[in-house]
Amino acid sequence: MGKPAPDVGVTCEICGKRETVKPGRAKSYRTCSINCRASLSSRTLTNKVSLICEVCGEEFYSKPSGAYRRKCCSMSCSKQYRKVKYAGENNPNYGNRGEKCAAWRGGRKVSNYGYVLIHMPKHPNVRPDGYVLEHRLVMAEHLGRPLKDDEIVHHKDENKQNNAIENLEIMTLPEHQRLHNRLRSELRQVTRDQLGRFIKKEA
Repeated sequence: MGKPAPDVGVTCEICGKRETVKPGRAKSYRTCSINCRASLSSRTLTNKVSLICEVCGEEFYSKPSGAYRRKCCSMSCSKQYRKVKYAGENNPNYGNRGEKCAAWRGGRKVSNYGYVLIHMPKHPNVRPDGYVLEHRLVMAEHLGRPLKDDEIVHHKDENKQNNAIENLEIMTLPEHQRLHNRLRSELRQVTRDQLGRFIKKEA
């Protein structure tokens, strides 16, 4: 019997690792491991595009349809990229206030408490965010003067978004608190004696 053919040197197409294999395997050799084989299959079978992550510098693959907008290899790198890319003056909306802001909706919105807010940054009763409560704005215009801090505008029908002047009345903070306490007592059907002490609560 003749001597067996010597091993042949080959190179992995993915990681570049050099190794020697039998001549029979050398003809079909392409990768050195299962991981490299999976990477090769992903790249060749789906026709993905090779890209370099702009944060960590690692190579990754993307579908051709989305390759133009892919900048990072992972979610963590993407977060880091956006943190730097869109910080300060790099942000497309940097310095855009009011009508210049992309989120502008005409200067009218509803607060988390259900009150209507109007964007009027130069109004005397403006809040720190540049908005004025519409019911206070309507009352101020009706009186012809800005409202004082201790003046409360009450909605007669309890509808916070019904800001018609006929539905509004001005009162002090103590008066407003007493009014709402009385309304809550009526709602709970609470009975009190002449001294205001609780007697019973009807079902």
